[in-house]
Amino acid sequence: MKRVPARQERAHGMWPSVVGNEQIWNAARLELAQKGFRSEQIERVIAVLRPTFKRGMPGEIAMKSIVEPLPMFTGGLTQMQWTFIVASGPRLFVTSDNPVVLMNAAALGDKRVELLFPVYSNVVLSARWRSGTDLTYTKASQRRVSQINKAVIASSTKHIYYHAPELWLAEQLGAA
Repeated sequence: MKRVPARQERAHGMWPSVVGNEQIWNAARLELAQKGFRSEQIERVIAVLRPTFKRGMPGEIAMKSIVEPLPMFTGGLTQMQWTFIVASGPRLFVTSDNPVVLMNAAALGDKRVELLFPVYSNVVLSARWRSGTDLTYTKASQRRVSQINKAVIASSTKHIYYHAPELWLAEQLGAA
């Protein structure tokens, strides 16, 4: 999961495949027909919309792509198991200009997903779809710290933050 700028980039990046998908245009035709439009009216609307949409995603649609999933998203968050993952070093957690990360899946609804949010240099808040006690604490192995750091670095837009200058981080950034 990414903050709004990254979410907008993703939505705009998907837009050409949406505009080029004939099934979507057929669904629009069907919806207009169900609302009482005649076929010639429908084709005129499609003829106007298609080139307009090919030029780029209209702002109203971009905003809806951000806002409309929110109730489903926030409702889902309350159903997840939350865990504080605590690192004791020597390596600790990085954070970035885009700190909230989805690991193991592209969407929150995927049951394999892990939502990560670095809250301090040695603490990451994690949410997963599993039953059990809510709000637990677990120690992170250095391997787990490395996995989380790689995911945070990969989701960053421009900046990575760490509590101290470290050679391993410079090496990690060179590989990212």
